[in-house]
Amino acid sequence: MDLATAIQKPFTDIKKLLIGIVLSIVPIVNFFSIGFSLESSGLGRNKKSAKMPEWDEWGDYFIKGLFAFVIGLLYAVPGALIILVAIGGAIFTMVGQGMMSGNMAQILPSLLAYGPIFLFGLLVLVLGSYVSSAAVLSYLEAKDFGKAFAFGKVFKKAFTGTFFAAWLVSVIGSVVLLMILGWIPYLGGAIAGFILGVFSYTLLGEAYASIR
Repeated sequence: MDLATAIQKPFTDIKKLLIGIVLSIVPIVNFFSIGFSLESSGLGRNKKSAKMPEWDEWGDYFIKGLFAFVIGLLYAVPGALIILVAIGGAIFTMVGQGMMSGNMAQILPSLLAYGPIFLFGLLVLVLGSYVSSAAVLSYLEAKDFGKAFAFGKVFKKAFTGTFFAAWLVSVIGSVVLLMILGWIPYLGGAIAGFILGVFSYTLLGEAYASIR
């Protein structure tokens, strides 16, 4: 894991960094910066490098950012549905039994019964987020949206110590940087988001490519 390169890459060109930060501010427009971050993985048309790619193929960046967003959204669906079932069941129980009994203490055990379902949903949601990072890279490498759902290959890449280590370092880096920049209203998230995108996909792309 070339951690030093991943940390330094977002700062190898200040002009490119500023463009990415500005584009990260506005929803939808930020698909450009997401696609650019993906190209930092070395799995797209730009091969592995210690420097960021060029801001040139704007349409390509936008499409890749959009597809990455959709892939992440689809992988989040199972976990989100389980959480909604838990919340919906708890609300239904609270309204139904609460109106009949008038005593919230009596319905508390029924409400708590949905707790494990909710926690399971959160676990599935986190797992989906983790696997989707490998799925996005599978799409990028093959230039085929369907490859994001070639579960055999995606799982083979995702469920390895190498990929998990890269993902974990990315998560830790995200927490640290957000703690540092999160206090800056509005801009803090954009600055952190772009830097973390380049940093994370550099690490994840290296790990993904090394797994055979």
